[in-house]
This record gives sequence, C-alpha cells and structure tokens, in this order.
Amino acid sequence: MRILIGLATALLAAQASAAGPRSDNAQRDPLDRAVEAAAASLFQNRCHVGLSLAVVRPGDVRFYDYGSLTPAAAQLPTSTSLYEIASVTKTFTGTLAAMALDAGKMQLDADFRGYLPQSYPNLA
Repeated sequence: MRILIGLATALLAAQASAAGPRSDNAQRDPLDRAVEAAAASLFQNRCHVGLSLAVVRPGDVRFYDYGSLTPAAAQLPTSTSLYEIASVTKTFTGTLAAMALDAGKMQLDADFRGYLPQSYPNLA
C-alpha cells in the first residue's frame, strides 16, 4: 500500500480539538483507520491546520480530508481544495527536469528559461 499525499498540508498555527481534527473519514475498514491514526499523529503538532490526501491502490482511490482550510474558519477541506505548496515546488520541479533530461527533451547545461512558453523576467 502506498499513501500518496495528494495535496500538501497547510502549515499554519492552529488549535486542533482534543478529539482530533474534523474529517470526512468514515473509518469503515482497516485502511480508513490506518489513515485516521496517521492523521491524528500529524495533528498532534498544533501547527498543522489542514490536510488532504489520497490513497491509491490498484482498483481503489480514496480521498481523505482533515482539519480546516484556515485557522480562522472551521471549513473542512475537500479533494478539490487548493493548498500553497511552498518549497515542495522545488522537489516537483527537480523531478520533472530530471524526467525531461532522461527523455532527451532538455539539456543539463541549457538555460532553463528557454524551455518555458513565455518570458519570465524574474528568473533572469
């Protein structure tokens, strides 16, 4: 079983309730309960506000949402909630660049801006 984080956690100061964060996890089977335990562990650190994740297995994709979209509003995230992923973007960019290099679509010593569809002066 591989648990893939579908969306990054929002790392803002918040207060989780003593009973744990709000969730749409029905906890019907061992997978649901395992995700619940992992989320409860994450939310022990009170800096986490919201979490959306997906578990992908052959023939089965499940989405789970926990916490809140913001510290100020108790609105449960959904599988379509947008999160700012901050520094994790570098990991995605590096992975995509490595894949492009491997596929021969990019040169290691070339100016990265040449592969972009438009000009980005802030990258100069």
